[in-house]
Amino acid sequence: MKRVLPVVLLFLVFAVVQSRGAHAASLNFSPSSKSIKVGDTLTVSILFDTGSVTVNKVKASITFPPSLLSVETDSIITTGSAITDFKETIYSNVTGTIDISGNTSISGSGKLLANIKFKTKAVGTANVSFDADSQIIQSSDSKNIFSLTDSTGGTYTIATTITPPPITTPPEKKQATSSQIPEGMGFTTPTFILGFMALSSVILGIFLIRRPVRSS
Repeated sequence: MKRVLPVVLLFLVFAVVQSRGAHAASLNFSPSSKSIKVGDTLTVSILFDTGSVTVNKVKASITFPPSLLSVETDSIITTGSAITDFKETIYSNVTGTIDISGNTSISGSGKLLANIKFKTKAVGTANVSFDADSQIIQSSDSKNIFSLTDSTGGTYTIATTITPPPITTPPEKKQATSSQIPEGMGFTTPTFILGFMALSSVILGIFLIRRPVRSS
């Protein structure tokens, strides 16, 4: 019994080291959430992450609510993908399923699998997710290292209208009132009339004084 115990402990340590060294690959939607109007197009990217492990096959099996979303015709776009040889790009707007798979030889994070364009059909919250049939195959031993728990689905809010953020306007400039005008700047109508009459009287007096007097 004493001889068996060290062997068992050694096996457990080896298993722990192996499990820690293993990398769980994932699939993710970008953006993972968005608000959008009914009838608009929702474009999402499918990204995969393998860490430092080189993989030779990626498959994304996706489910979406067909009552809220539909895949537009020719809207699984593979331009710019890290996949070099696609095997399937199929979808069903009846069952709400999408399958995209292909071969590659790559490692790293944020690698593009494909872009998908959805048409929004009705008001609601559309949850788009990956299912357990998805695969990310490790090149060294053909092991599926895809982790469903490490993957991120998408939640998209569909509304009739999108409320824009409030627009902040600068405060209006107030015009100065008569009570705010400094003393000596400005005048009232009676003051103006009296001043005009006084000036007219002065001018008339000067004119009469300088007018030559005719002898009889």
